[in-house]
Amino acid sequence: MIERRALERTPLNQLALVAFDGIRGVHPASVRNITAAGACISMPHDFLASEFKLSFDGFHRTIVCRVVWRTGELYGVSFVSGWCGSQARHEPTTAASRQEPAAPLPADRAVAKRLSQG
Repeated sequence: MIERRALERTPLNQLALVAFDGIRGVHPASVRNITAAGACISMPHDFLASEFKLSFDGFHRTIVCRVVWRTGELYGVSFVSGWCGSQARHEPTTAASRQEPAAPLPADRAVAKRLSQG
């Protein structure tokens, strides 16, 4: 099969927590793989939310994710914001509360340059 992704995925298989607006508490998830632009996440529960906050460190830092695709318990997500510090931990996920996306990493710039050169 031909790989169509512009960014190389890094296998991770790390436990994380997710929080949804309007749903109390935090919920476990497993981040299967990750890139600078998004991730593949496995969640044992069926959630209908299109956006949520993801944290690897108990919500000291979070990143807002948007669901792009879903197959069973696997969710493909894109990162809507860069990592936010603890002050963003309890803010609702709204357009007004999002930060600008993080600047691309040097490796991402190199990939983008190679792709633009054909």
